[in-house]
Amino acid sequence: MNYIIETLPKKCSPKIKNATLWSVWSFDRKVIKVIKVIKVIKVIKASNFLSKMESKELYFIRHGETAYNKRGIVQGSGIDEPINETGSAQALAFFEHYQAADFQLVMVSKLQRTRQTVQRFIDEGTPVLADARLNEMSWGTHEGQSPTPEMMERYRNMMAAWDADDFDAKLPEGESARELKLRLTEFLEYLVKRPESKILICTHGRAIRCLCCLFNGNHLREMERHGHSNTGLFKVNWSSGGGFSIELKNDLRHLDSQKNVTAKNVTN
Repeated sequence: MNYIIETLPKKCSPKIKNATLWSVWSFDRKVIKVIKVIKVIKVIKASNFLSKMESKELYFIRHGETAYNKRGIVQGSGIDEPINETGSAQALAFFEHYQAADFQLVMVSKLQRTRQTVQRFIDEGTPVLADARLNEMSWGTHEGQSPTPEMMERYRNMMAAWDADDFDAKLPEGESARELKLRLTEFLEYLVKRPESKILICTHGRAIRCLCCLFNGNHLREMERHGHSNTGLFKVNWSSGGGFSIELKNDLRHLDSQKNVTAKNVTN
């Protein structure tokens, strides 16, 4: 306001000066009102933004045990082995523990061992979607084979390559870590856009290791840090403002009542 008055001519009449002062003062009051209105609008917008923030509870579990798991035979995405008796008991224990969770959707891979693990939720009427992006990593020519010294050497070489940041390394006719990350990233982008807020997802061991890296923002070298067991639960929270956070990791409390069930920490 002083700046405006000082720009008036020195010989300006008092009437003009008074009129100018009144105009500036009136203008200043309007500016103050406008500023207050803007602040209120910003508060309302912030409140609306917070109210519109989306959140999801995501329950990722590994499938129940299969005969191949028990025998140490590589499965990957090319072997569609059913769950065995132990796997069925694990699946039942998980259902009994979480049947009141009120899942709005069940998602499974294209491999039968995942659907069989969560079939009871589907039988209760929960909608189900099968998505190939949840399939286990392809281990190529190793699938369906009991490990041999030559196979173990190829596997160790691949793991060493991953440790050296060569994520294109893979077993013969298999899938690379980079390819696995790409399809799981695409799946998560799809998942968070879905309307359901509470979803049960049944997938596989190596897929879970990679997903944990994506949830935590870990380098793919860190996959081996994320252990998993048959029907181990990874509860993950997601919000549009905060991204992913792991609440429970490989939780097996649902198996406490299963005296004869042993959780297997086997890759596949």
